[in-house]
Amino acid sequence: MAFKIKMSDLDSLLMLHFNSKSKDSDQKRPLMLRGPAGVGKTSGVKAFAKKIGVKCYEYRAAYAEPGDLKGLCDRKGDDMVFLRPEDFPKVDEENSILFFDEVNRASTAVMNCILQATDGSGRIASHKLPKGCLVIAAINPDDSSYSVNSMDFALVNRFNIIDLEYDNRSLINYAKLNNWHPNIVMFLEVDKNIISSDSKYDGQNNSPTPRSLEYMSDLEWVGFPNDIIHLATAIGLFGPKIGSEYHAFTKGEKPITLDELFDSKDVVKRLKKLSEPGVLRQDILGVTSALIVDYLKHKTPANLDKKNFKKIVEFLEIIPADLAAGTLQNILQENNTFIDMFQAEEQLMYRLGNKLKK
Repeated sequence: MAFKIKMSDLDSLLMLHFNSKSKDSDQKRPLMLRGPAGVGKTSGVKAFAKKIGVKCYEYRAAYAEPGDLKGLCDRKGDDMVFLRPEDFPKVDEENSILFFDEVNRASTAVMNCILQATDGSGRIASHKLPKGCLVIAAINPDDSSYSVNSMDFALVNRFNIIDLEYDNRSLINYAKLNNWHPNIVMFLEVDKNIISSDSKYDGQNNSPTPRSLEYMSDLEWVGFPNDIIHLATAIGLFGPKIGSEYHAFTKGEKPITLDELFDSKDVVKRLKKLSEPGVLRQDILGVTSALIVDYLKHKTPANLDKKNFKKIVEFLEIIPADLAAGTLQNILQENNTFIDMFQAEEQLMYRLGNKLKK
């Protein structure tokens, strides 16, 4: 089994290569990312480029032709020259990123162009790459789920090949940052194993990936005309099992959001109902717990609304003690500046005392 890194570590990996330099040229050391479709390879590279403020030039190698990289021929005096492609990195644009996506779906001729870009010459045909250009490639795994072409070892050996795997927390943070629909975000909070890095495409049905989840989010924002179309779309994007589960989730009891927790007058009644032994919904309460942990992670005792803190304490006093103790431990693990505030809540500490010692 290949060693994999989580998507949450991708920025650190990209920065390592962005700061590198080959002794044979003025180019950075190239990197190849391998992972299942939709895991976030392309979006991760683009987000990194935007974060550090550099231009990312993307080529879809799967349907590119050599001329897309070498440029069209033109006559210059008695010579024939290649015209620099319009979307090729400019010569004076230092420290840019040249990103080749789906390389192992490309033709041999296109792979050879990529080989030249990483062979130390810093060129493709007659076109010089800008100084400090980082070449990144992305490929899918060579298994039964994908129709891919073999790559020459001379090409493979130019790269540091890193296997990526799905990371739920990283995706949730990305989803919130990019304003995904609350239904999708909450579904990810509830089912942390919704995406499996080892799942195989069966040749018929779709499956949940970051890409298909974002697709569903866009449609959720539009609004579905009826439940039948919602169910059909969920199955179409996630497959029969997960699609049906997602549809049922969106039509059933929803987790309590932070806005509801802090402002709703009926929140105590809902919390007590969800916490009753006979109908305990630990999955739904767990979502609210995760939201609280994430909320307090970015706060300090000085800038926290005391009314909101009291609501959090009330939440911990109502939900099952095991879940409350786990939530409090997670809060303090993420941000221990709140330890004195919670210890001052005598009723809560009395309730969770033995649970917290475990």
